Amino acid sequence: MWYRKGRIVEAYSDGSRNSGRGAGSKVNQCPYCNHTTVRKDHMSKHIRTHTGEKPFVCTHCPHRSATKYALNKHIRIHTGEKPYNCSLCPYRASQKSALQCHLLKHKT
Repeated sequence: MWYRKGRIVEAYSDGSRNSGRGAGSKVNQCPYCNHTTVRKDHMSKHIRTHTGEKPFVCTHCPHRSATKYALNKHIRIHTGEKPYNCSLCPYRASQKSALQCHLLKHKT
């Protein structure tokens, strides 16, 4: 038995592990590094960091992304969508991080 990110993980003699999330939970081990997760979809996304696979394609240009989130963020360049609004002025941003930097200007 060992701890991983605050959870008890049991190692069995056959090499399988139990993360403590129910008897049916199975830990997925990355074949390239020591990363583990109980969610198969998280493992698929993680493996793309090793393989370089980018299955999500922009419909406006040749840009490809490893995650749907990154693709949606990229598409805002083409559409001009700015969903993040400053509550103190008319400023709008396409990315949350840009709004956070802008908000710092109001503090000075």
